[in-house]
Amino acid sequence: MDKILASVMSSMGTTTSSTTGNTQSSNISQEQSTALLTKQLMANGDINKLLNTVLETAICGPECQKQQISDQLKQKLDDAQYNEQTAPLRLEKAKKYYYVYTKGRPYYDEMIEKELEEKGVSMTKQIAEKFNEEVQNARAMNSFFNTSQLNSENTIELYNEYVKKNNEMREIIKGSRGDVLTNDRKTYYETEALERIKLWQKFMIYIYWILVVTYCVTIFISPSNLSTKQQIALVVFFVLYPFFIHQIVMFFYNYFTTMFIKNTDTNVYLDL
Repeated sequence: MDKILASVMSSMGTTTSSTTGNTQSSNISQEQSTALLTKQLMANGDINKLLNTVLETAICGPECQKQQISDQLKQKLDDAQYNEQTAPLRLEKAKKYYYVYTKGRPYYDEMIEKELEEKGVSMTKQIAEKFNEEVQNARAMNSFFNTSQLNSENTIELYNEYVKKNNEMREIIKGSRGDVLTNDRKTYYETEALERIKLWQKFMIYIYWILVVTYCVTIFISPSNLSTKQQIALVVFFVLYPFFIHQIVMFFYNYFTTMFIKNTDTNVYLDL
């Protein structure tokens, strides 16, 4: 700040001395006086601007200076944006004035017409390329749609087929479950009957062997009309009878079923 005031004071001293010199000199021409007066006025204006700047700096604090700088930058930004928006129009006007003045109106009109034709061709080419691109996209989308529709129809058909098979399988499972339950009941009844038959079989075997033992005892106790060989043969027969009677019965059973019951209806329960 002191340096600014010192420069202002030195400028004012220089101006005062020059003014005194001008008034005291009587041999200077009128033109030189006018030039010196103009320089004096310009110097006074610069001094006033400098003083105003010094006063504003002294009065305005850092925040005020920051706000002023911000306002100036904002104004420059607005001016730049405005210039950018109006630049094409100003360029066209400058071009028009130049070519009309130098080449004539017909030349300018022909030049503008040629530029418009070139722009039209360029725009037509861009529109055609964009149109062809959209056509390709539409064809691709149509192909995708047809594929999706076909897949959807196939999916629906497959779904209906699976529903039909599931219903059939459900009926088969229901029937199988009924057959399983029926077979379980039959198995239970058959098992119970077999257990009962085995019980009666054991009981009959016990009775049989009791009778065989009783017979063997009676041979030696009570008299008999049979000879000793005959009695021994009977005892051997009775002892071996349980071991071969099953094979004999099965042989005749198989022979009977093969010869007489082969072509007739059979009871299904006998084949379980």
